[in-house]
Amino acid sequence: MINLRRMFENHFDSKTLSDNKLRKFSLDHLERLRSNNKENKYDAMINETDTVYTSYFGAITSEDTNLSQQQALTLSKNQALNNFVEGVRQKEGFVRGTWGKNSPEYQEFFPRGTGEYSRATLANVETLMSRMVTAATKYKDTLGQPFLDYFTQLQSDFVQIRGAQLQKLGTVSDSKQITRENRRALTEQLSKNLLTLAIDFIGEPQRLNDFFDQSILRRGGRTFSTATEPSSAES
Repeated sequence: MINLRRMFENHFDSKTLSDNKLRKFSLDHLERLRSNNKENKYDAMINETDTVYTSYFGAITSEDTNLSQQQALTLSKNQALNNFVEGVRQKEGFVRGTWGKNSPEYQEFFPRGTGEYSRATLANVETLMSRMVTAATKYKDTLGQPFLDYFTQLQSDFVQIRGAQLQKLGTVSDSKQITRENRRALTEQLSKNLLTLAIDFIGEPQRLNDFFDQSILRRGGRTFSTATEPSSAES
């Protein structure tokens, strides 16, 4: 005797069911529904299934696009940070040659030496950039406008790219949540379809094949017993 609790499960909500298999299974199911839609009995089911199918796989495409853009922005952010660190290395000699390493002016730029810049992280790099720009502004008459413009541009580039990256990170997170919700909606719809069709054909288990192809969900060549048919979530 089957455990009746299983009738209340979402049989397609399984981590082992890949998106590719879910896509193929859902499309096949829709085609079988259309082929067995006598007197338009299953029009509503077809429309509801098609809608959640399109929403889910459209969400996957959107998530993939956002992820690729976020990764590109991460690379740009890393490059902007590296450009700043390299710029400090190049310009340190100019500051040191102007006033000397032990001068108070030099200390305004490098209070903890150049190593602090070489070890710059996302947590402190904007602070270091602001320090350079502030000191360069103070000593513009001595170091020149190009020196100030150089570090101002490095700071501007990083802040702009970092802001875009953080925004895209949020978009990716939202996209993932939408994708999860849309997948759940699709698997729930498939379960509803299964139960509805089972009600329509009680006592006729052979009719399952008119609407679903379980072979798409099988792994490793397993076959299902006709006596105790497992759910697709276990396949």
